[in-house]
Amino acid sequence: MLVEFKWNAPLSGSDQLHRQWSEYLTHAERKVAHHLFIAPEISAGLNAISQNDVWNGRLILRSWINVLEILNRLDCSSDAGLAKWKSQVTNLLKNLGIRRFQGFSSLYPPSLHEGSSLFWNPINGFKELEPRIGLPLKTTTPSFTWSSEQ
Repeated sequence: MLVEFKWNAPLSGSDQLHRQWSEYLTHAERKVAHHLFIAPEISAGLNAISQNDVWNGRLILRSWINVLEILNRLDCSSDAGLAKWKSQVTNLLKNLGIRRFQGFSSLYPPSLHEGSSLFWNPINGFKELEPRIGLPLKTTTPSFTWSSEQ
């Protein structure tokens, strides 16, 4: 298992993951190894695969939020040590700003800009618009957006 962790740093060149695979593993190891790439977002790993998939499907891409989700689903009821480790890691990730989106506690419309608003109309040129009066978007319960995709 070859592991690459990234936090707030880019890859050292667009071929970093390819070089790790070829330089740190022997030919025999590459036949059975997996390469795990964990980063705030995984586009660099997707780009590496699209350039040349030397891993044959064995480059595993995970975002830090995905790691947190996996830990939150981990059943540690029969292992106190694992439960303590899980708690420490999930708290560390949350303190570093890696947390699941919990919705908005309230929504407010943007404030209206004082003065006239101009809008470009291809036939008449610029036109002054009257400000619209909107309904306040206030809610006492959080609004949620989520996806079941993983």
